[in-house]
Amino acid sequence: MKGKEALAKLWGGVTGTALRTIKSVEIVAPDIAVVRVNADFPEYKSRLLETYLLIKDDGQWRIRVHQAVTVQVQ
Repeated sequence: MKGKEALAKLWGGVTGTALRTIKSVEIVAPDIAVVRVNADFPEYKSRLLETYLLIKDDGQWRIRVHQAVTVQVQ
C-alpha cells in the first residue's frame, strides 16, 4: 500500500477504538528512530505490538515502516 488514498480504502471500514501506549523510543541516528507501541483494542480483547521506523525528513519525523504483531489478551 502506498499513499493516503490506498490506506483509507484499506482501513476505512475498520471500527472501534485503539488505545496506544508508547513503550520505548530509541534514537539510533540523528535522523532515525525506532518506536515500540502497545495498541489495545478492548472490544476485540486483542493487542497489537507495533514497531515504527521513523525517518526525519526536511525537519519532520515521518513513519517509513510500520510492523504489527497481534497478541490475544485475556
